[in-house]
Amino acid sequence: MQVSRLDEDLKSAKAGLAAASQQADVANQQLSAAEAQLRQAESQKAGLMRDAQLALSKSSDLKQALNVFKEKVRVRLQPDPVHTVLLPNSHLVPLQVT
Repeated sequence: MQVSRLDEDLKSAKAGLAAASQQADVANQQLSAAEAQLRQAESQKAGLMRDAQLALSKSSDLKQALNVFKEKVRVRLQPDPVHTVLLPNSHLVPLQVT
């Protein structure tokens, strides 16, 4: 009687161990999938960070180019003091040098 009870306990323990082992395998598969997703997300994040840094750099370059352009336009729109005369009616007239 005692031996049969021990055999049943052993069978039950083996079944529990098999179920726990199967659950552990499923959990390991889920963990592996989650780690792969995390690596992919980190890779995408790194790519987005590089893209953002590149965009900021380009934005800075464009802003600098715009400021240079604005300065050139401002200089061109100012009358040339060497070749301009002020007439009595307060109009600036270019002096024609021949």
